[in-house]
Amino acid sequence: MGTYQITCEECGSTFGAVVYPSQRARRFCNKNCAQSFRNRLRAVADRVDVVFPDPVAGARWIALSKGLFALVDEADFASLSQWNWSASKTGGTGTKSWYAQRGRTPSETIKSGKTAPILMHRHLLGDPVEDIDHKNRNGLDNRRENLRLVNSSQNGMNSIHKGGSSRFKGVSRYGKKWNASIKVNYETTRLGRFDTEEEAARAYDEAARRLHGEFARVNFPIGNERSALHDD
Repeated sequence: MGTYQITCEECGSTFGAVVYPSQRARRFCNKNCAQSFRNRLRAVADRVDVVFPDPVAGARWIALSKGLFALVDEADFASLSQWNWSASKTGGTGTKSWYAQRGRTPSETIKSGKTAPILMHRHLLGDPVEDIDHKNRNGLDNRRENLRLVNSSQNGMNSIHKGGSSRFKGVSRYGKKWNASIKVNYETTRLGRFDTEEEAARAYDEAARRLHGEFARVNFPIGNERSALHDD
């Protein structure tokens, strides 16, 4: 038994509640939110005009709130469908992405000491202590082939360019020249100063292929390489 701050699954507000191992944890701050949640789910389930995205071989779509869908492996569909999943936009300032989430059970809350909803990709991999990276940066694509355990440094390697003095990742202006640099294991390595922006970008790409490996995103992709300038 313990008293925890719980996040309401409907309105997002927090409230204090006692959690007992033998009882189901409260998921809503009041009856109105609980009824609103049930009504919304029932409306989605009863609608015959819900248009699912195009089929994907070996995968299924799970309907979420806000008209969104999560993509999961066919083998995981039945077990995941036993839960009520909703869409949530989480992440740091300027980097928020959509994810699927559900409320925690009492035993999960007591074991982890966490009351925040659990994300679908963390549910699938057993809620590990490590970070989980979506290879294609789509937080709603929860096919196992798209998920991998990473540390925060590796997670950052799979980021796209978010603007700055250059239109390329790993490049910044220095007077009339361009600096190229790359970050590995939280440390920044300078790659040199170049006459053109593109030369600096290609220097970054060469270093990213060598130092970031499978996590690399480059400015000028070759073959199946991932772009640093936009999501897949």
